[in-house]
Amino acid sequence: MSDSHDSLTPDRRLAPSAAIKPALPRRVSMTHLVHRRRLHLRLSEGTTVDHDPRGKVVVVSGPAGAGKTSLLADWGAALDREHAWIDIVESDNNSIVLCQSLHQAMTSAPDVTIDLPPPRPSTTASNYIGQLCSAIAATECSLLLVLDDVHHLHDGLAVAALDQLLAQMPPNLSIVLAARYEPPLTLHTLALEGRLTRLEAADLAFDFHETRALVEQYDLDMEPEHLALIEQTTQGWGALIRLAAQYIAEREDRDQALHEFTHTPRPVSDFLVGEVLAALSDRLQIFLMSTAVVDSFHTELADTLVDGYDAGAQLDRLLKQNFPLIHRHDADHATWYSYHPLLREHLRAEMNRVDKSKYLHLQLRAAAWYESHHLDLAAFDHVLDAADGQTEEFLERRGLGIILDGRGQELIGRLERIPAEVAESTVVRLLHAAAALAGRESAAAEVYLEFAEQAAIIGPTQRVLLIALQLETARTLDDSAYRTLSGRLAHALPTGHPDIDAYSRFQLAATLAYEGSFAEAQSEFRRAIAAAQLRGRSLLIVDALGNLSITAGLDGDLDAMGAHATTGLDYADAHHLAQAPELAFIAAGSILATYLRGQEIPAETAAILGHFGDTNSPAAEWPYGVHALIVFELHRFDTAGEDRRIHAVRLRDAAMDASGSRAWKTFTLALLPLVVNVFLDIGELDWAKKLVDSVIAQHGPSGGTHLARACIHLAAGQLPQARTALLAAHTANATSLAHPIYQAVVEARLELATGNANQAMSALTAALAMAEPGATIRPFLGYATTLRPAIDNFSGHFGDLEDFAQHLRGHLATSESAPTLLTPSEQKILRQLASGDTTDAIAAELFVSVNTVKTHLRGIYRKFDVNTRRAAVRVGRRHGLV
Repeated sequence: MSDSHDSLTPDRRLAPSAAIKPALPRRVSMTHLVHRRRLHLRLSEGTTVDHDPRGKVVVVSGPAGAGKTSLLADWGAALDREHAWIDIVESDNNSIVLCQSLHQAMTSAPDVTIDLPPPRPSTTASNYIGQLCSAIAATECSLLLVLDDVHHLHDGLAVAALDQLLAQMPPNLSIVLAARYEPPLTLHTLALEGRLTRLEAADLAFDFHETRALVEQYDLDMEPEHLALIEQTTQGWGALIRLAAQYIAEREDRDQALHEFTHTPRPVSDFLVGEVLAALSDRLQIFLMSTAVVDSFHTELADTLVDGYDAGAQLDRLLKQNFPLIHRHDADHATWYSYHPLLREHLRAEMNRVDKSKYLHLQLRAAAWYESHHLDLAAFDHVLDAADGQTEEFLERRGLGIILDGRGQELIGRLERIPAEVAESTVVRLLHAAAALAGRESAAAEVYLEFAEQAAIIGPTQRVLLIALQLETARTLDDSAYRTLSGRLAHALPTGHPDIDAYSRFQLAATLAYEGSFAEAQSEFRRAIAAAQLRGRSLLIVDALGNLSITAGLDGDLDAMGAHATTGLDYADAHHLAQAPELAFIAAGSILATYLRGQEIPAETAAILGHFGDTNSPAAEWPYGVHALIVFELHRFDTAGEDRRIHAVRLRDAAMDASGSRAWKTFTLALLPLVVNVFLDIGELDWAKKLVDSVIAQHGPSGGTHLARACIHLAAGQLPQARTALLAAHTANATSLAHPIYQAVVEARLELATGNANQAMSALTAALAMAEPGATIRPFLGYATTLRPAIDNFSGHFGDLEDFAQHLRGHLATSESAPTLLTPSEQKILRQLASGDTTDAIAAELFVSVNTVKTHLRGIYRKFDVNTRRAAVRVGRRHGLV
């Protein structure tokens, strides 16, 4: 049977007998065809006569009802070349009968005279095929032959005769073969010769516009979203689209009819059984029904579902018959198969009807397989479908893991299907809280946790999860209760539940880092990673590696920070997580390690940074946190060239957001001197002062704030104040993010400014000694014009640090020539300008008149070629004059 189904095409007449071969299929009504121009072009290109010594072949293959016959009939009707049409039927499985069919068709073509007698029963098929090809070549007319339903051809001699025709066909003959599946012909030879074009099921699928044209034949004017649903449900299968149109057109409530159609109504089932499933063996049909309980499968899963059926062999049989299997390849190059949605719905319903107990058993078997392969959400779907009372047990075992995998909202959506008694259980309330925290809804999490805490019975493992969730909530809301909760959690671990231990360890580590206990935090992050690896919680592992990297940097170990970031990048790449927001801290750790060393960031880090992109969004909308954004903008400012002020503004806004928040204050304090030095580099003392004041107001004074103040005072020429702030920074003994190197560099710069050469030499040597092991040159770069002459002057006195000093000297080169030397009085005025004082205040400070100050200002502006105070300070700082 061809593609035209009895109930699908109006006014269809019976097909002619095999003895009469028409030029076009008379069983297709030419008034009910959809003109498919894109496929007509493919057919025409595939049958164009050219200078090849042999003719061209097109194979059109697709399941019943895919529209093969209708397509070829519509295309053939518009051709201006001679063509013939043969419907292959069972009787053609005889080489001589096939030759007679070919002769009848080719000699019946109008305006073509083929001088060749018909084959007799005694004729050899190979001889006749050779004579036919010679006779066609002699006509010098362009001929087209369409052979429909070629899948009916299975006799070896008949197939060989057709193979010979394809091999010897003259250049003026083109052949189109249409079949439900490709016949056993040597098509690969034609492909190698460049003579073969294939149109397969995916090509034959109706697109949106073709679907609309077909539906409109049934006087249906449907909304685009309804047409899209039909297209999605039918997957472009022509016969199913017609069935959908008929089904909807016959009903008054079209919305309800559309909904019913998506659940495989009787007309669809009849078509699938009659045209798709009927030709399959009972063994194959059992295989189909058993594997249809899952949305998709590969051979291993299919073998699990259907014991003893050799899934690979069954799939090969289905593929050879061009059964409508959808297949895709996953990231691990495994091939996953699925059935057409309507076909899958029919198969599931049939399995449930024939053997309900087996259907439920298969659901549980599928759930166990998915769970064993860490595909927990898919496993939960089958647990729900099995409906055997295992829901709560599964959720306690795997629910948190689904949330850790970043699929919390999908899990919450499925919880609407669980029984009421399970929905009110402690484990479900805890999962609601965990999902709320993952979605940054701390207030909602508090509500769920209050309900969970009031539970009459709560097991020890659930109790640990409750404490961990409470700890994250309290820390997020800056509730002082987190200190008590942190201690309780540390004493309660471990539980032996990998997901709960991984999550709890992570929260304990984050709290320790939040408090500044960096060594203990790193230890807990490592334990969290080890627990997460037991069930492959890759997102939590990436998050923990990023936090571990930053925490190592906060502890002053820049090598470990870079190493952990590299490990995280490799892990993320291996697990295909290039788009995960959890990569932010890994990127931040990698960038900070290279930024402090004055190096270019690795290519993989640059790719991640490009994914996060520039943003002007409010801090609350950054999925990766304000601290990561600060790091990103430090790097962008450093590499932006003339456009760097844009990034300075974004850095200012992000830093002010961080200063006003209690979130990870130790990271805020560590980044502060780095951000302040960027502001000073562009002459924005006010920005720097306001940021430091905001940080102190929120977090109090610290080593980071003292160091930042020392940098500001030094830039403003306030040397005594700079010395006082620097002493306070030394007393705080901060080690975060190269702070000790910054302190030594600022001290060297301060001693140079006050003429204390020996003290400057000592401080510079100390800075070099701390910077040399990790080649940490960033703290030196802001003082290039001052430190390079100092290194030149002290050259030969650095001992083992001499090579590093010369390496650093190369990075301190300045391309801009120094401005004309200022007079001592102008230098005093310039330093006062950096403090931000008014003209009157400067005059009072220096005991001179206001006019004298203005005269010196004019001199400074002229020599620096500027016209504002801010620009003068910027030039002075760039050349080490302030």
